[in-house]
Amino acid sequence: MNAIADLAFVQAMSERVLAINEAYFDYAPVALHGGLIGSRPAALGGQPDQARIEIERAIQLTQRHNMMYLVTEAQIVAVALQDRALYRSLLEEVIHFDVDTVPDARLQNIIAQRRAHRWLSRIDEFFDADPNEAASSDDDDEDYDGEEDEDGGDAAATPAATPAATTTEAAH
Repeated sequence: MNAIADLAFVQAMSERVLAINEAYFDYAPVALHGGLIGSRPAALGGQPDQARIEIERAIQLTQRHNMMYLVTEAQIVAVALQDRALYRSLLEEVIHFDVDTVPDARLQNIIAQRRAHRWLSRIDEFFDADPNEAASSDDDDEDYDGEEDEDGGDAAATPAATPAATTTEAAH
């Protein structure tokens, strides 16, 4: 499967689902559409500013109760815009969110918190160091138990398989 060749198809499917029922599964089509337009490189039509508008719309429509959308905005929009402050503020908001306020979303918000801890610990990989910022965010990590998600990690955090890695995996 060629991911670049499939972008147009995936984009078309995303737009169709958005047109049919944008409220489906907690406004997931809105967040998906934002994620798709923001995750592409600029040379392939990536629009991080437009992605921010779409993802923020999903966040507002869910009354800021779906923390996974904030993690998505940090990962896609803040990194693409190279906005370290936005990245940090979104992830810290997720970390400090009381997961018991929305019982039906408790599990997904706990997973979002774990991912937020993980992504915040990697901030220097995505942004130049900020001389005005403390060297580390140890205060935020005190409550974090360091365990992986029950799925063994975050698929979005895992680098894409390279052709060499795919060939090696196929041989085993």
